Amino acid sequence: AGVGAACCPWGRGFRSVAGGASMEARVRQAKELFAAGRKCHESGDLLRADEEFDAAIQLLERPVVGGRPRSKSGSQVEDQLLGVCLTNRAQCILDMAAGKGILPDGTPFAAQFEVQEHFEQFRAQAVAHAEEAAEKAALVLP
Repeated sequence: AGVGAACCPWGRGFRSVAGGASMEARVRQAKELFAAGRKCHESGDLLRADEEFDAAIQLLERPVVGGRPRSKSGSQVEDQLLGVCLTNRAQCILDMAAGKGILPDGTPFAAQFEVQEHFEQFRAQAVAHAEEAAEKAALVLP
């Protein structure tokens, strides 16, 4: 198994909580996904960490329609967890943009780009995604 399997034992099994689940169930599951994301980030498996943070965000975030982003319940607890997940995702994406981390097979992340121009294109897109996540976090955090 690759680094992702070793650092993130929960895998995709926890992504089954329905959007209509209770706030407590969403928060519990999101905390587990967040913890898995942190562990993956710390081990350098940034792709998997990004997936885990994104899954937690998807559980917590209410679709934005002409307003500011917020959690599904709007509670301070859920908003704060959403903000922390968004912040960590932004940092994870910035780390990828800096070429940090490793791929599941142990190859350095930046080595997947054989042409420097391709890495520069990825970096520009990643920075834009990180900025979007950070802006949402700033609007959600109490």
